[in-house]
Amino acid sequence: MMESRSFKKWLLEQIESALSRPVEPAPFIVWCDPAEEWKELLQKSCGDVIELWPEEGHELLLRHRFAREERRPRVIWLTKQKSELTYFRVFEGEASFREITLLEALREYGVEITRSQEDEVKEDLLAYALAKLDEPLAKWKKITPDELISVGTILQTLADIGQPIENIISTERQNLFKRRVTADFGLPEPDLKEADKWRIRAVARLLATDAALKLGEEGFPTSDWIIPPGNSRKRAMELLNQWQRDLRLQPKLEILAEKADALLNLQPMMAESSCTLSEPLASYRGERTLFENETKQINKFENFIDLATYLARKKESYVHHAQGFWGQWTKKRVPWDILADFGKAAQVLRENDGVDKNWHTLNDAIAWYVEQGWQVDTEGESLMREWAIEEDDLFEVQKTLRKAYRSILDQTNTVFSEFTAQDNRWPEQTLLPYAGEELKKRHDEKKEPTAVIVIDAFRFELGKRLAAMLNEGQTSSVAFVRPCMAPIPTTTELGMAYALPGLAKSLRVSVDPEKGWTVHTEGFDQNLAVAGSRRNWLNAVYGVKPSHILTVTDVVKTGCKLPEGKLVFLFGDEFDTQGHEGELALSGAEEYLERYAQVIRKLRDAGYGRIFLTTDHGYFHYIPGDDEIMEKPEGDIHWKTRRAVVGKSLKHTTAIRTKVAGSDLECLTPRSVNAFKTYGGIGFFHRGTTLQEWLIPLLCIQWEKKAQKTGIVLKPVSEVTTLEPVIEIEPETRGKKNLLGEIDGSYLGRQITIKIRDAASGKMFFKSGDIVVSPKDDIRQVKLDKVSGAVGRYGQKLTLVILDADNEEILATADVTLKIDMDEWL
Repeated sequence: MMESRSFKKWLLEQIESALSRPVEPAPFIVWCDPAEEWKELLQKSCGDVIELWPEEGHELLLRHRFAREERRPRVIWLTKQKSELTYFRVFEGEASFREITLLEALREYGVEITRSQEDEVKEDLLAYALAKLDEPLAKWKKITPDELISVGTILQTLADIGQPIENIISTERQNLFKRRVTADFGLPEPDLKEADKWRIRAVARLLATDAALKLGEEGFPTSDWIIPPGNSRKRAMELLNQWQRDLRLQPKLEILAEKADALLNLQPMMAESSCTLSEPLASYRGERTLFENETKQINKFENFIDLATYLARKKESYVHHAQGFWGQWTKKRVPWDILADFGKAAQVLRENDGVDKNWHTLNDAIAWYVEQGWQVDTEGESLMREWAIEEDDLFEVQKTLRKAYRSILDQTNTVFSEFTAQDNRWPEQTLLPYAGEELKKRHDEKKEPTAVIVIDAFRFELGKRLAAMLNEGQTSSVAFVRPCMAPIPTTTELGMAYALPGLAKSLRVSVDPEKGWTVHTEGFDQNLAVAGSRRNWLNAVYGVKPSHILTVTDVVKTGCKLPEGKLVFLFGDEFDTQGHEGELALSGAEEYLERYAQVIRKLRDAGYGRIFLTTDHGYFHYIPGDDEIMEKPEGDIHWKTRRAVVGKSLKHTTAIRTKVAGSDLECLTPRSVNAFKTYGGIGFFHRGTTLQEWLIPLLCIQWEKKAQKTGIVLKPVSEVTTLEPVIEIEPETRGKKNLLGEIDGSYLGRQITIKIRDAASGKMFFKSGDIVVSPKDDIRQVKLDKVSGAVGRYGQKLTLVILDADNEEILATADVTLKIDMDEWL
């Protein structure tokens, strides 16, 4: 019972015990408080229940008042000891006197304050008592400074730019606050009159100490800016780390750090030879100097191998900095992410430079590309696209890596060409199936609703990347890639026919110089080189309903309902179209891969648990030099392009000769990345026999039959205080692990997007990109971007909504308030 009684209740019991005596005139208490520590406690405790006279005037006036007033139970608080009474002493015989210090009262109440603790807490007992007045005795067991002035309170006060300290720290706590900040954290003494100047100096001390620790204190002279070693430093650095992780206070740190940097002079202590990249710095100038020193160091390398070795060795450090405060969480960012990407590309390029020296057969080259070589094309695409680079030094690094990629592309395909040139039936030696053969084999393995997606110009490397996208966020892999070969020449008219399930061995191929390609099969008299005829074959021969033959463009439209059934075919041409228009080389394939991942998930949600994706041919990006463009073959030419010439009795000194499957024709292709001198654009190449054009994927996806997407939990949020709000989410499955800590394999990851809109009009203010959430994820932080042109006022009511990115199902909502003014210039 005692444990649950509050100090306020205990105090009232003491007062009521004295005032309840049945005497005439009515009893009263004189509360003697020379230390002036009881007044506020008595006011809060007595309230409207017990009459309290907080007398601070002359004692004679008190005597006159007491004599005039009606006698009733009351407490008279005086700032004197009993022995010091003069004029009011005439009533001494009637009064109950209370002469007790707060320390003595708390001990009497039951709080355990040892003699050794007494000096430490005595000065702040009033603040403790006011803070815990209504709390039970059990909450008084531990009295420490952190109980009253917590780390969170100190952090909030530090970050509260433009606001008086007393807005957070009440008067009775200010002495304790000053002692905690200086003694426990090693920061400057707070200045109540110039709070922001104190905040800037405090942050400067945090930044300087952080830099000294991470870069080595031997490089820093003795300075008042650096907190001495010990517990104060440790606590201060923990405070700084907490601030960098605090979603609400990160923008305040960015502002204060910029001002604090102006007080410091870190650059002279950061000579290139002393700079390490072990940990990201909290100082923007420090982090920026590290970055600039690093780019200078990188540009000293004069050859690719030395550069790539260095970048690959530093890659993890670059990634670490890119994920740091100034690399990820601020508006004014240091572009470590570019160096991280360069490091990743350099590592892949270095590992595959000269790999062709280990090849002895045609199949060695193919095995290399299937197992790891495709990653060279992934990094090559990244390097060749347009980057938002502002630093001239980084352009030079990018040029060097681009040159290295083009060299590997050419060299590996030169050696591959040597193998293919040895036998005009070389495709048969690989034992690889055509896509349609492998598709039919796998389709026949199971009888369940199946979807087939056929894309124009989708090379093997893209299949591997799309599989990784689909597997991301899943409890186990759902997608894998089987290598297949495209027919030679690698052109759409043949490749699409050979992608039809089960037809490869029966196809008969010919080409007319005027009419173009014809592809026929037994029992079907239409030309399968034509898209409409292929659709007719799927309907008439393979049993696919016309309503179940769709385009990818139709499926991605909002509101499109997929048909139910056992088999559906989808056709897409984005990669081929964007490739020929040059957009694919500039922007990369990521956006289109995301689109196909969304289509696949939409098929899954429509009941198609098994999905296949394949293509007609691959491609590569290249602009050949004059020495790489050769004269076209001579002979009976039926069909010609820059990458392939088809006919009979063809002659050329260096071209690769390949028998055209299903015909008596032969195809000559230039070696490696070279081109024939004939019509046609350059830059986006297919129809030839590089690994990138000829090796194609069959992507196989199998979803769990009883699978369900993980739910999303939105962590509490009520305000938007920055132009880049960060929202915390977690998968609903986080609390559904079994005894082994595992998630049920039937749960699927899901793609989500987060939006913040005006509650009344629905106008968009902020939005995120698509985010993959895995059932295995922990709490995630998602940064939202301001929508261009969004305008809002302080106090405006907004609605936050989390949507399924594939079907816009609402997963969670919250009402939030805008706590900043937004105009179109921000």
